[in-house]
Amino acid sequence: MNKSLKAAVLSVTILASPQMPAVESVSSLLWELDEAIDSFPVRIENKERHLQELRQSYNRSSTDKDRYIIARELYFENKSYMNDSALYYLDKMEKLAVKMHDKELENFTYIYKANQCIAIGHYIDAHYLLDYVAFSPETTRRLKAEYYHSLCYLFSEQKNHTSVGSLLSQYENGLEQYLDSLYNYKSADTYLYLKMNEVHAVKRGMYDTALALNNTRREPLSSPDVRLGDVYYMTYLINSGLGHPEEAEKWLIKSALNDITNVTMDQASVCELAKVLYKTGDVNRSFRYIHFASQCSSHFNSPLRNSYIASNLSNIDSETQSKLKETNVNLRITLCVIGLLFIILIIMQIYTFRQKKSLMTTREKLISANETLDALNTKLHKTVNELDEANKKQIELNSKYRLANQRLNEANRVNEEYLNRFMKLCSQYIDKMTDFRKKVERKYKSGELKSFLADIQSDESTNSDLDVLYSNFDMAFMSLYPSFVEEFNKLLKPEARFEIKEDERLPTELRIFALIKLNINDSATIARFLHYSPNTIYNYRAKVKNNAIGNRDDFENRVKDIGI
Repeated sequence: MNKSLKAAVLSVTILASPQMPAVESVSSLLWELDEAIDSFPVRIENKERHLQELRQSYNRSSTDKDRYIIARELYFENKSYMNDSALYYLDKMEKLAVKMHDKELENFTYIYKANQCIAIGHYIDAHYLLDYVAFSPETTRRLKAEYYHSLCYLFSEQKNHTSVGSLLSQYENGLEQYLDSLYNYKSADTYLYLKMNEVHAVKRGMYDTALALNNTRREPLSSPDVRLGDVYYMTYLINSGLGHPEEAEKWLIKSALNDITNVTMDQASVCELAKVLYKTGDVNRSFRYIHFASQCSSHFNSPLRNSYIASNLSNIDSETQSKLKETNVNLRITLCVIGLLFIILIIMQIYTFRQKKSLMTTREKLISANETLDALNTKLHKTVNELDEANKKQIELNSKYRLANQRLNEANRVNEEYLNRFMKLCSQYIDKMTDFRKKVERKYKSGELKSFLADIQSDESTNSDLDVLYSNFDMAFMSLYPSFVEEFNKLLKPEARFEIKEDERLPTELRIFALIKLNINDSATIARFLHYSPNTIYNYRAKVKNNAIGNRDDFENRVKDIGI
């Protein structure tokens, strides 16, 4: 045994990662445990619902093999939840295995039964059941590993709970023997071998070795694996042995949390935690936890666990009663102090009443003065509100005046610009009429009247005059509003915007909205100026407004605001 144990410990020590310190504090873990206990009834409901579904599946099964598989699942679900149900389904499994003539399943059932008996303290029954297990050449390594693990488990528990000193060495030797046998089949289930070696190392006080084994056992597991409860509990025992009480308590709380998460009724961790809290002085929590463990144990129906809880419950109850007596004494003292304070309070009330009478007259005068001040304040507030309203109206009028001044200044600027343009056009028109008169006189003298009549009837002169008019209009307008095209494009969708090169004449659409900018809104007036029909002008306006960004109804008003 010693050589195999040393080899195993050396290998797991190399593989084991260093223990990671728990980040959580004891108080936060205890709070989490309190929350878990409060929500435990909900977990029980979910558990019962799941068990009911499995029972229905069992009843619906058509083959013995299916019934055996579901019965085994029901056993594992009840293993730490309800002992009577676990034993009931183990009996079902045994009958089904015998009926199917499957010796392997029959042996596994005996081992499961033995493990259940060990858990509730029925060691003699477990011995008888393990004696039923018979090996054959076809027996699998997994079954042999389970068998020797059960024997290790049995001798370890008997060693822990025996009160006969002469039997200790017998149980110790049996444990050593079956650990060696289990080592031969560790490849079938390494977890079982590590677990029994860890328990054995803790019993011998080899805590560093046990910690390495514990780390290796814990590494592949993740919450809510039911095995973590046992792993965390062993971590608690190891840290207790190493002299780390706070760290040990954290792992014990984690073990209890894992048990509650998995709806375990065989509550070893909660019971042990109640005992630890009792020793550290947290009697209220200890009392709550031991009663919770007692209720769970009654549901599980384990004589061994009930006996252990009863002994701890008696101690905690006794301490609670003692604290209640101490609290009652303190309560009597407090009541006496309160009575004395009450007498002092009555004396103070009499003194206060006399003082109150002398203050009443002053208070009435102050009330009268306050009412006068309140009336004045009300008038003052009313005046302030009226002034605020007047200021708002004045600000609004000033804003309107500024806008009117801006529009007036703009109109003056437009009038001035177009007056200059008008005078220039008139001068050009007089010069043109003079040239025309000279041309008529020259044509008349030379007798070229037919050629002259053809020139007069031609549209070329009219088109030339219109080009000059529109060119002058465009230059005058752009000199007044140089950013008009840029600002106008901002009001349109990107695909409908106009690109005008420098010194290029305005297109018809822009010239229409330039006239609208100058407050010439009537389509007929615009049509006469641009020599188009009113319907054409309307279509141009509608086309541009359809491509406007935002509300098209106020598009022309936004155009008029350009440059203001």
